[in-house]
Amino acid sequence: IERLGQGEALLPLIEAIERRCRGSEGIKLIELLRRRAPMWLAQLPSVLQAGEREALQRAILGAGRERMVREGCELLETLSRNIPLIVVIEDLHWSDNSTLDLLSLLAQRSEPASLLVLASYRPGDASAQAHPVRLAHRKLQLRGISMEIPIDPFSIDEIGNFLTRRFPDIEISESVAQTLHARTGGHPLFVTNLVEYLISQ
Repeated sequence: IERLGQGEALLPLIEAIERRCRGSEGIKLIELLRRRAPMWLAQLPSVLQAGEREALQRAILGAGRERMVREGCELLETLSRNIPLIVVIEDLHWSDNSTLDLLSLLAQRSEPASLLVLASYRPGDASAQAHPVRLAHRKLQLRGISMEIPIDPFSIDEIGNFLTRRFPDIEISESVAQTLHARTGGHPLFVTNLVEYLISQ
């Protein structure tokens, strides 16, 4: 979610866990949250029984953001102990600092876990906002504990190939690919979205 400010701490992960709590394995996950991550459970009022939230708030009174970050790491490691877990977070250039802290700490922990974190951000947007995601990314790269998969923009020829595959029965002039490239800078997502928009019109 694009925000003008920092927004709620750890919101993308909280929402993902809340969805899982409502799923078929929800009861087990809620019990795990009670034992290993009570601060996270306190953020999920929709899955708590009446009165349980107040008791939980009293139990964690005075705990800070650092504890929530640590509990989040332990929760993800525990969830991935027996079954591999993939966490996907898009658009980190809009994220809050707590989400970045959790991802950084998680990457540096030595606990065994079958866990893969895929996170995306747009470097240009991060630079324009002076967002700390670039610094966090650089630190993890310097330690050799992250891998970058850059997505280069499409060239005009690659846009042409995309259009040929998308519309195999239509001959499309090179000027269309040039115009799309000029409008989108060749960004694959923008090219795709603009093409779909034009089709819908």
